[in-house]
Amino acid sequence: MNDQSAEVARTIERLHFLSARLFELRARQHQLSIPQFVILKSIVALGPDISMIEISRASYVPPSTITGIANQLERKGLIERERPPDDRRTVLVRATEQGTQLIDAIEVELSGDLDAVLEQMHPDRVEQFVQLFSEVLESYQELVERTD
Repeated sequence: MNDQSAEVARTIERLHFLSARLFELRARQHQLSIPQFVILKSIVALGPDISMIEISRASYVPPSTITGIANQLERKGLIERERPPDDRRTVLVRATEQGTQLIDAIEVELSGDLDAVLEQMHPDRVEQFVQLFSEVLESYQELVERTD
């Protein structure tokens, strides 16, 4: 790894750590762990009546882990599960109104946090950042798909 790659790696790691910490703090304020937040957010984003496999693919979390997290979210009244009568092997999941409202509230808080950070930058620099970060993200996505 050359010096430039090492610096980029350190910067990405630090951004990841700080953003994960902020996500953790915001989620914890609402009595959610990060895994619970990620799974609930995936369920809300994908819409009603999605399978555990679809949640697993969208969140990059193994199906066996999804089941345990879904149990926790269901106990909190944030999701509902049901088995379709025509396919008893499939479990479909949907967010409750309370679950959707919770994700919306956390998203507003996180958006406000990001706005506060970006407001410290010149708009041209923000645009540059978005373009560069999007390129890096796309390259990483391709790498993950080739490696997976």
